[in-house]
Amino acid sequence: MNRQEQEEYFLLKNYTRENVFARGTLTNFISTYIDMVNNDSVFLKIKGKIEKHHFQGKDKQKILCLLHIDLVSKLLLFIEDYAIFAESFRQKRSFYSIVSSNNKEDDVGLLIKKFLENAPNFSFEEIQQILSYASSDVLELSEKEKEVVDKIQHGNIEDMRRVFKDMHEFGKSHHLIFKRFKHAGFPVFLGLESEKSTRFKDYETFFAVMGGKSITSDVHYFPLSNKIREIIELMINSIQILLQDIITNKIASMERESPGIFPTVSHQDISKEDWELYLQILEKFYSKFPFKEIPNKFMLPKVNAEQLSWYANLDDFLKQAYQRKIEQDKAQEKFK
Repeated sequence: MNRQEQEEYFLLKNYTRENVFARGTLTNFISTYIDMVNNDSVFLKIKGKIEKHHFQGKDKQKILCLLHIDLVSKLLLFIEDYAIFAESFRQKRSFYSIVSSNNKEDDVGLLIKKFLENAPNFSFEEIQQILSYASSDVLELSEKEKEVVDKIQHGNIEDMRRVFKDMHEFGKSHHLIFKRFKHAGFPVFLGLESEKSTRFKDYETFFAVMGGKSITSDVHYFPLSNKIREIIELMINSIQILLQDIITNKIASMERESPGIFPTVSHQDISKEDWELYLQILEKFYSKFPFKEIPNKFMLPKVNAEQLSWYANLDDFLKQAYQRKIEQDKAQEKFK
């Protein structure tokens, strides 16, 4: 394993160990806060004190819209992560070589867009590469054994193709929310009422996002409801599992120095006899490609003091911040 492969290995290990957990926890915080707002059990820090706060009327609808936007953004972040990892595996490149590249063809935004557009139509071999599945030809198998291995892989790959379609549809429908939420002055109108006479009357509220040059015609509306939230939370849970799967498969193939792995789950019905046969095939695979521990030779460099220049003057910044707050409070008092 060369230096670049070692670095990729430990970055992949770090992602599964730290990043998925951290983002998943933040997502859980958002979902919990939505429940707190709905149940009038929100606690906020107001003038230095933690107090119970009740959002009412329009304010409640607006904060729910904002939390929903954040939840959608978290799902899109997971989808983008999946696209980066999957595309790097498909291209047989280190994912970090793509995200750190200055080449125009490696533009991350463009890469993600193309992946989501093209993934539903990827060939069997391309999705096999993404999932780090080894061909059944890597073992000497009987016709029956080969048939079982291929059946399981084909079922999983067709299931993944449907997931790619869902990712593309959700991304296409919701990317504008993510784009406007991150930057562009947040041209969003929150807590809009639905028209009771329309087929959208059952939604709790709407928010509108400006999508083009005209704020009177290029407007995109998005509804809120418990059902929508439930779907998004289920999608977030699913994409986390899918991310873990493809990265864990890639890690396993590196640890076994194998051309891929044989899946340990089947996404289609398979008879008890075929599954028992498949478990025997897995033992053959593990015997031919035994696990080999990869020593941790990856070390982060020492802290660069120049990168922390802003933090070197925290006392001064704190004084300036408090002084500015005092001046702003005084200015606001004049208009009361």
